[in-house]
Amino acid sequence: MGGGGKIAFTNYRMQQCIKEDFSLKQLIGADFTFACIHKLLFVEADITDASLMFTGCWATEFQKTIANRVNFSFADCWKSNFSDAIMKNANFTSLHAREVKFCKTNLQGSSFRRAQLWDANLRGANLQDVNFRGANLRGADFTDANIEGADFTGADMWETVGLEGQVGRKKFQIVK
Repeated sequence: MGGGGKIAFTNYRMQQCIKEDFSLKQLIGADFTFACIHKLLFVEADITDASLMFTGCWATEFQKTIANRVNFSFADCWKSNFSDAIMKNANFTSLHAREVKFCKTNLQGSSFRRAQLWDANLRGANLQDVNFRGANLRGADFTDANIEGADFTGADMWETVGLEGQVGRKKFQIVK
């Protein structure tokens, strides 16, 4: 499926997709709910308003993807890469994502409420006004991230990196 263009059939609900290439595609409003997507490429794709609720998307590449208002709630995104993506106001509530990369990703206004982000790489990410209430952020790297207005209330911040010097200005507590 090389090249750009709009995908006419955007209902992948409960489908299994392995190693498919959706790079540069317009998948606006696509439904991947309950799908199993393994090692897919969404590089520079537009998945704005898409639903990936309850989706297993392991080792999937979302670099430079436009994904505003996308819904990843209750998804499992182990080792997926969202670096340099634009994901404003996205819903990651109860996401399970170990070793996920959000490097330089714009996540402004998104929700990671009760998400499990063990060892997440959030270096240089825009986390302005992001909701991390009750999230497990153990080992997450926030180096050079913008956390202005982010809410870390009740988040597990054990062994996080990159928040030094920002503690007094931000709303969060460290749970040990």
